[in-house]
Parts: sequence; structure tokens; C-alpha cells
Amino acid sequence: MKRKNIFVIIFVLLAFTLACTISYEGISDHDDPSIEELIKRDAEIRELEMKEMESSSLEGPAVVEEELPTTESDTAVALPQNGMETRTYSVTATNNGCICSVDGNDVEKTFVFNDFGLEVFHSPGVPTEYIKTGENTYTRSYMGYYILDGEEVPEEKKDVITFTNTGYTDEHFSGDLTSPCCVHIFTNK
Repeated sequence: MKRKNIFVIIFVLLAFTLACTISYEGISDHDDPSIEELIKRDAEIRELEMKEMESSSLEGPAVVEEELPTTESDTAVALPQNGMETRTYSVTATNNGCICSVDGNDVEKTFVFNDFGLEVFHSPGVPTEYIKTGENTYTRSYMGYYILDGEEVPEEKKDVITFTNTGYTDEHFSGDLTSPCCVHIFTNK
């Protein structure tokens, strides 16, 4: 009788474990796609959506592109018009009022360029999206916060990436500052 109860308990535990595993991960007989495949698929979907939006709207609102000053070295940069590119950079940071950190000398970045902007993959996962604001220049704005007397105070932040012939710069602006409080310089390896 004791043996029968032990087998029933073991069977119930195994059945419960199997049910939880299947509900959490699902039944899969193949490997997960690589990050490159996911990025490529995402770029293709976005491109198709943009083409559909362009064809469905007869006349959209006028888009005003902000002209930022460029230097001679900026205009000579050859960036892919559309597509994905992964590069390794050495990075340095300049702190002008923010807390700038550098995680290491060698950093690998994956960029997905399209007609309207740029997606940056700092590591596998969700990309950071930037809007094209000038030749070789991409910007993103977002809400951040700082701590004042133990309270979180919301603050608008902006990051500007400018590609050069030696790599790119990533400038970080906080609040209504007109000059960057932190500058990361990424140099091609």
C-alpha cells in the first residue's frame, strides 16, 4: 500500500512539472532564431509597413528635417542606406555634468539602417530607435528622471549619434541643456 502511494505521489509531481514546463516554454522542436535573423525579420516587417503606409496615404503631412551643421569628415562617411551592420569599437567618455560610464574598451554594436532612422542593438534584445535628423546624424528623445531629495523628478533627455569616418559620437543631453552633458566617442577597431 505504501509503495502504491509513493508511485502515485511521484507520478503526480512529474505530471505537474511537465505541465508547468510546457505552459511556460511551450512545445518546441527547433532552436530559437539568432539575433541576426530577428533583426533582419524586424527590418523587413518595418520596411513593408512603411511601404503600405506610403501607398495608402495620398498626401501626408510635410516632414521638416532639422539641418544640423556637419563637418568635412562627416560628409565623407559611407553608411549603408538600408541594412544591418555590426562593428567593434573602442570607446572613451567625457563627463560634462552627467555620470558617464564606459563598460569596457571593446564594444560591439549592431546597427540597422533604414530610410527613416536607425536601430541600435547594444546587446541582444530590444533595439534603441533613433530618427534621422541630418546626414549621418540620428536623434532620440525620451523621458528620464533625476533624484532630488529622494524624489524622482521627470526630465526630457535626448541622445544624438553622429557617424564620422573614424566611428561615431554619442552625445547625451539632459533637460534644456544646449551642450551635451556626456559624450561617448566610439572609434573603429
